[in-house]
Amino acid sequence: MSNREYTRITKSEFEEALEETSLDFKEVNYNWTGELVYEATSQKGMFTMRIYSSLDKRTGEARDKGSDAIRLVVLHTESERPVVTEKRTNRIKTWKKNLKKKINNVAQNSGNIETCDNCGSVMVIRENKDSGNKFYGCTGYPECKNTKSLD
Repeated sequence: MSNREYTRITKSEFEEALEETSLDFKEVNYNWTGELVYEATSQKGMFTMRIYSSLDKRTGEARDKGSDAIRLVVLHTESERPVVTEKRTNRIKTWKKNLKKKINNVAQNSGNIETCDNCGSVMVIRENKDSGNKFYGCTGYPECKNTKSLD
């Protein structure tokens, strides 16, 4: 089997991988998604790391090949806006190692979150409705309208 070949994963394997990280992930149930979702909150509660597992929440089994990948996003807890997004983790032989590496890197780099130069609030990733371009916007909006480029 090639390292790039699709690998079917189970709920127990996924949860075992999360337990091997430095964070305390809990399964959460959202009605708006059909997949298992796990979250861990930062020490001060300002950020939430959310992982979309690509596992069907009714059965706990992996979705079919090519139908989805594991996704990781860090949200500003209060606004639920993303502050960090990672490239997807493909369900291949090395998925567990790849996912744990992403989780640990994001957790270690949480001090690099963008903050507003005007008011000191956290900046979150937003999207221009007209152009679709993404940028950092202040969570103090509408009182603070400061923005920053993603670059």
